[in-house]
Order: sequence, then structure tokens, then C-alpha cells
Amino acid sequence: MRNDSEYMPPEITTEPPQGGESPSGGEDRERSRDVGGVTVEGRRGLIHCLTIIGQIEGHTELPSETKSTKYEHVIPQLVAIEESREVRGLLIVLNTVGGDIEAGLALAELIAGMRTPTVSLVLGGGHSIYDKETKYGLSVNGFVERGRIIRNNTPEIGHALILTKPLGVGIIMAADRVGEADQGAITKAVDSMRRLNRYAAEKMRGYHVSACTDVTGFGLLCHLLEMCGASAAAEIWPEELPVIKEAAGYANEYLLTAAGQRNRNHFSNHGRVDSLPFATQELMFDPQTSGGLLICADPEQAPALLADIQKDDPAARIIGCIISLQHEKIRFRGE
Repeated sequence: MRNDSEYMPPEITTEPPQGGESPSGGEDRERSRDVGGVTVEGRRGLIHCLTIIGQIEGHTELPSETKSTKYEHVIPQLVAIEESREVRGLLIVLNTVGGDIEAGLALAELIAGMRTPTVSLVLGGGHSIYDKETKYGLSVNGFVERGRIIRNNTPEIGHALILTKPLGVGIIMAADRVGEADQGAITKAVDSMRRLNRYAAEKMRGYHVSACTDVTGFGLLCHLLEMCGASAAAEIWPEELPVIKEAAGYANEYLLTAAGQRNRNHFSNHGRVDSLPFATQELMFDPQTSGGLLICADPEQAPALLADIQKDDPAARIIGCIISLQHEKIRFRGE
């Protein structure tokens, strides 16, 4: 245990005395800039505000003058706050670019185990991404009518599966990062990512759709696993998959993503892909940025819905169907 002479979170005087600044005010502000923390006095005692902002340590994509939070500063502050008899609460403000997932999880567990009342405010949204590129995004909140909600895990047996965009965006971007993708392939990938899913979503309204999800970071097969849930399985028709053809060539050259390999590992207990060509396997595991919709539609209405969707998304295809629950959650036609 610490004694009272050891480090405590910096306390900031919010109102300096008449005639100028408190003797420690400048020093406190320096500490606040260095470690991102400030302690203020509330009606019920001292509240410490800990900011974790900017670029997480270990990422160097932003300019050198950009604020970076260092974990070796955060952890001692959390320990000091927890052991302080004076601090009555902790407010954590998080707004970061990139980040070390393992260190972030360690901080989260440390915060969750604190006795000090804690409130965390996250400015951001989306997924945690572990790579060197700078990424930044904010979540968007809104309202939806209950009667118009289409869930991602309520497929009906026999319904057809429609995929609205081609697969292969992640593989092409991986090839581009090492200078191996040609401009034509990059243009196809960018055009696909720029095309909104709004149009396909609007087309669904006039048809019987039992489930729908977007195909993004978990790839086609892992998103399909989520759709099937515990009550259904799916049959995929590999020859019908829409793909960006250059991506298949890059896959055969092993220009792949780490996320795609994680998707493969996750899927391994739910189906077998070893009978399929290697490129086809990788395209189904490939993480998509702004991927298409995977729509589960009435089989009698699916051809008309597909034709409607193809007016804006010509690559869309019927790629399989929902079947009764089996030992393997996803099987492939022709096995």
C-alpha cells in the first residue's frame, strides 16, 4: 500500500485568489498537459477527470505536436485515485486514434475493478482496429420505427440469400499497401466502397425480407453465421458469388489481411471450406470496408427483388439459401 507522501492526482485550483494565480497553478496546468488529468472540487468532494485523447502511444501517424496519451501516465493515476481518501469520483473521457488493443483492455479491466465511483464517456464509435494506419470515426445515433426494423438474426427456412456488392475489397487494399494492385482493381474497390447501401435497403421495403445484415469486417461467412444464429443453417453457392476478379489473383499470391485469417479461425468450428479453391475461401473470409447487404428474402420474391437491386448494384447476386439447422452451420453446394 502507498503512504500519503507518494504521488496523488494533480489538483487544479479552479479560481485563483485575488491578485493573481495560486502558487501551484502554473505547475498544475503543466501536469495536466503532461498526463491529461485534472482534479476539481464538486459539491460532494474532489472529482478527478482523466482524459485519454489524441494518438495512443505506439502510433506515429499524426504530427509530432499532436497530443498523445501514454499508458505509463494513465496507470499510476488510476492507482493513485483508487487509493486516495480524498477523491470521491472519477470521470474518464476517451477520444483516441488507433490504439493498442491489449493495453486498452488492461486499462478497462483496471477501471472496472475500482472502488471509486467511475463514469466513462467515450467520444467515438465503431470497432477497435489494431494496425498502423490512422483511422477516426464517430458513431451516429437516430430513431427507427419499430414496425420497420429488420433484424440480422431472424432468417426463415427456405429464404434466398442476396449479396448486393462484390467481395474482395480487403484483399485489393492489402495488395495496394505493398504496391501490387493495379489501378483498375483499386478503382473497382473504391467505387464499391463509395456506393451506398441505402438504395438496396430502400428496395427491400416492398418485399418479404426476414433478415438482413451488412458484410463488413467479419467477412461474408462470419456475418452469415451471426444471421443463422442458433435456429438455422445456410447453403452457399460458390459459383454465384459476386467478386472483384483481380482480388482472386491477389489471394492466390497470398496478399491477404490478418483480419481475414482471424475470420477463418473463428469459422473453423462451424463449417469446412477445404474443398473450395483457395481464392474462393479467402474471398468469403475477406473483411469488407463498406461491404454490401446480405438480404434474406422470400424465394418467390427474390428474383424480382434482385432485378430491382441490380438497377443500382449490378453485381448483386442470389448466392444461396437458408436451410434447416444442421451439424455444420454453413455448407457449400456441390460438396
